[in-house]
Amino acid sequence: MTPKDLLIEALLSQSPSLNIKRLHSSGLLLVIIPEIANMIGCGQNRWHAYDVWEHTLLCTDLTPNNLILRIAALLHDIGKPVVKNFDEKKNDYTFIDHEKVSAEMAEAILNRLTFSEEDVKVIVHLIDLHLILYESSWSDSAIRRWVKKVGKEHLNNLFLLAEADAKAKGKAKNYFGLEGLYELKERTKEVFIKPKTDRAIIINGNDIIDYLNISPGPIVGFILNILETKVAKDPGLNKKEILLKLSKEVLKQHGKSHD
Repeated sequence: MTPKDLLIEALLSQSPSLNIKRLHSSGLLLVIIPEIANMIGCGQNRWHAYDVWEHTLLCTDLTPNNLILRIAALLHDIGKPVVKNFDEKKNDYTFIDHEKVSAEMAEAILNRLTFSEEDVKVIVHLIDLHLILYESSWSDSAIRRWVKKVGKEHLNNLFLLAEADAKAKGKAKNYFGLEGLYELKERTKEVFIKPKTDRAIIINGNDIIDYLNISPGPIVGFILNILETKVAKDPGLNKKEILLKLSKEVLKQHGKSHD
């Protein structure tokens, strides 16, 4: 079997992490992908319970049995050791742009292993976008722009990879990023179910700022998103006086968690 075949066989097994570890124990893994050596024992920051390698193995196990996803999971953090840095102010490690570096490294690795041009393109795309920094303040327009960047055909696989990545952090208390990921997934469905015109409301951020006497910030976008959702369900609410009163209720219920 070729190195590529050995890797594929391990990844598509019932327990990919177990078989990847066997490849490593035999010495073959670092022949196939020598870049992995730097991941082993590479500690992470406070959001992670495991080092980069153990996190990667768990992430691979948590993805569906699909070659594209399993390879993306295996290589999604391969650039972390390259960009690892200690931030004195945060008193913690940072991995700035690790997704970009990982995507570049993955492209070189996959080309070296002679994966098809199309497979390389898709896997690299998923790795490049796997770090989803979603906030509830994103407007519907922002979500549409993000989906356009991802590509609707890749959206499901990206959500699956990001979910596995979040769970593999090993922080069961909050699954860092998982709650926001689920919210984004639901909002993505809502945005594309209703035509854009159906969600238009007659007030804007300035109206809310003036009425509530608050400063510009994420909470304004969050309130607008809530109001848009309400109007989409009940167009009769799309009146300035009604919406402003509703904005006050939203601020009272959610303001502290989104300021």
